[in-house]
Amino acid sequence: MKPRWLSIVLIAILLLTIVCVLAQLALSPSSQAQEPTATGTTTPVPGDDYEPDDPGTGDPPWIADGEAQNRSFDPDGDVDRARLYVKAGHWYRVETTGLGPLVDTVLTVEVAGVVYEDDDSGSEPLASCILFWADSDGEALVGVTNRQAVYGPEQTYKLVAGEAAAPTPTPTATPPPTSTPRSPPSLPHGANGLQCPRRCAAFAPSPFFPPSKPRSFPPLTVFTLCESIMT
Repeated sequence: MKPRWLSIVLIAILLLTIVCVLAQLALSPSSQAQEPTATGTTTPVPGDDYEPDDPGTGDPPWIADGEAQNRSFDPDGDVDRARLYVKAGHWYRVETTGLGPLVDTVLTVEVAGVVYEDDDSGSEPLASCILFWADSDGEALVGVTNRQAVYGPEQTYKLVAGEAAAPTPTPTATPPPTSTPRSPPSLPHGANGLQCPRRCAAFAPSPFFPPSKPRSFPPLTVFTLCESIMT
């Protein structure tokens, strides 16, 4: 009889041990149902892919030579900016194209401490274009605002920048001698013999010659809308 009772006791102890182990496993944190955790949601930044780029938000994004960036004036009060790397003695064109329904761009370019500005000299109505000569290696800071002050994702445009060919000075024709004084012929879209491509507002050294030593030139003569303005 003793072996039989002993076997029963051992089986009972074994069953009790198994029950205790299973109970501990059931109560362990790894086996408990995981409570759902709140997932953080990222609030999308309104505007184009280059936002935020307004003043006070850090360095603006780069625009590569020959690149066309799809931009928009969004959100309210948006000011678009970009950086273009320039080399001394080279010409560069920055312009806006493909304007949205209520977009009238005003373009500024700051290079070497000098700020150039243009409103409507682009290749299409209300677009802007600046053609400038770089005095030294460095960054040109580009800024674009909407004069109509209308904002939203549909107020789009393209910002295009890159190196450009230098304008070609056009010789001034000399009128033949005559007893009746005549006015010299005017140059189409020109200023002081400077042919401005596509009416782009041109900013050039004065006197205008192909620069061989950029730093040897006197102060700039600014040709805005192809009209000479001495600065």
